[in-house]
Amino acid sequence: MQNYFGITSGVGVKAYQQGSFKGNGYNPIVNFSGVIGSTLFSLGTDISFDISAKTFDQFTAGLSFNSPFLITSLTLDDKLDTIKASCYRELNPLTRTAIAAELKHSSLLNGSTTMTIGAQHALFPFTLIKARANTEAKINTLIRLELWEKVLLSMNGEVDCRATNKISKIGLSVALRA
Repeated sequence: MQNYFGITSGVGVKAYQQGSFKGNGYNPIVNFSGVIGSTLFSLGTDISFDISAKTFDQFTAGLSFNSPFLITSLTLDDKLDTIKASCYRELNPLTRTAIAAELKHSSLLNGSTTMTIGAQHALFPFTLIKARANTEAKINTLIRLELWEKVLLSMNGEVDCRATNKISKIGLSVALRA
């Protein structure tokens, strides 16, 4: 709507399964999202309400602080059960070298806290490499190639160092920019 204010809302359906004999059905969902702020500070929310069950399906709220040297955010997710604090710092704009960190704490479900640290670097103007590791012993990498001006090819992988019996995840995607 404006440079520093925006809202959106919508109505959709969510599929559910009642049981093997009763069949499947759909619940109507109403969604509202909004953000207000400036180039320095912003505050936003995302709310989904299940009309049939008369419950909030999703509730997220967040705020961010953006300065020329650091971007930080604080988010409440999972119906206000999980809090995330994150920061991002660009070190070299020419090579797009940057570091980031996130601290996530889930209070009611399992009381777990996870710290994630990541970095990115562009080897060439058309190749970006990202890597991150967290305290749950998961390591992720991503290589993104800009093949043409509007075609991106991404290859990514995840290794769970604690789960020796699990197969690592590998992905490949192609994106077209408009």
